[in-house]
Amino acid sequence: MKSSSFPRISGILAASAAILCPQVDAALSSTGSGEIAIYTEATGGDAITTADFTHDFDTTVREDVGSFSLSGTDVTLNLAGHYLAIYNARFDNQFSPVGTEERTEVQSHLTLAGSQLASGWSQGYIRRQENQNETITAGMAIFEASAADVLQLHSFRTDTPTVGTVERIGGAVGLQLLKLDDVNMSYARLSLGSNQTGPTDATDVKVAYDTTDELDAGFVHATPGDLELVDGGKYLVVANSYVAGNNNRTALVQRLTLDGVEVEGSKTTVYLRGTNQSTQDGAASIGMILEATA
Repeated sequence: MKSSSFPRISGILAASAAILCPQVDAALSSTGSGEIAIYTEATGGDAITTADFTHDFDTTVREDVGSFSLSGTDVTLNLAGHYLAIYNARFDNQFSPVGTEERTEVQSHLTLAGSQLASGWSQGYIRRQENQNETITAGMAIFEASAADVLQLHSFRTDTPTVGTVERIGGAVGLQLLKLDDVNMSYARLSLGSNQTGPTDATDVKVAYDTTDELDAGFVHATPGDLELVDGGKYLVVANSYVAGNNNRTALVQRLTLDGVEVEGSKTTVYLRGTNQSTQDGAASIGMILEATA
């Protein structure tokens, strides 16, 4: 039995982790299992401000209609059950730096049936000097939906500059969806319901997940922040942590550990510039496959 800590980071505001693995005794897959949708945006050019922006998609690369249906900004999930969502979006600065208004922060997240998901947050930062004019947000989430729930991708800026614009770039925005198996997969979804204070130095702090959103028999969540993996095998792990800090120039590192040992390749970071143009919060996120022994 392995104990996996999800994850270790600093300065938490909100965090979530989701994990799934195949059950040992396989049965007939649930309806729609394995169906896929891939949507992209070819046009772009939309101005991103501090107001909420809901992404639309003008190109359907693939849409398995048993599970998915796109209309403008809305992706209707036709079947109840678990889904995997993966997205990315590029944003470019559209003016030359003027004075001190040179910093831009863009955040992206997912909503389901009009409510924000704890999983799937991401952040991008533009410095606007030395031609550093582009950023990309990328996130991933495992969630459970009811039939006909609507999924949306949102982005917004947190910064305060009043000059120039930041635009969504066509040909560099995408949303990929996979209907997961509700019969042969086990799921665990944890989140942080209350804010947690992080460290002030390089010493890791374990995220003490205090809310069990879903916990199948293949997992044990007895200690905040620790998830025991009952069975050996391969696991798909998704984790993100939303953080805030007013100190200038702070880099926060998120990582996964398995039996107290860092999982190779699990480190991700988020950069907080601080109070300059209100760029003091963001999210670190990871999606990866790991292997554990029983």
